[in-house]
Amino acid sequence: MFYKNSCAYCLRANGQAKSINKVLISLVQKMCYLHPLTWGTTYLGVVWAYKTAFKVTKKHTPFQLVYGLEAVDPLEFLKGSIRVGHAIIDSLKVINNTNMNILHQLEEKRSIPNSNLKKG
Repeated sequence: MFYKNSCAYCLRANGQAKSINKVLISLVQKMCYLHPLTWGTTYLGVVWAYKTAFKVTKKHTPFQLVYGLEAVDPLEFLKGSIRVGHAIIDSLKVINNTNMNILHQLEEKRSIPNSNLKKG
């Protein structure tokens, strides 16, 4: 049996991953200083905070770079805000337009047999 390495070694990316992990570990340690056994739930908030924190060098959050959207805080989504309301209205408009296009296509398909009957 022969094995191949599937990933290339990239020193710069390795250093970036170590740097991010160091930051995340220090944040979890600070958050769990008084209650060390809560790290299992605390790290989720730390990762969320890191992903949504604005990075000056890239001028975007990591979430924006990956998904192309601005992250919405769960409480902001549940309680509602102007930004979330506009996003929902915009998505409903897009859905409505696609549904109307589908209906028009169906009407065109239905009219083809009717026009053939009128000719014959």
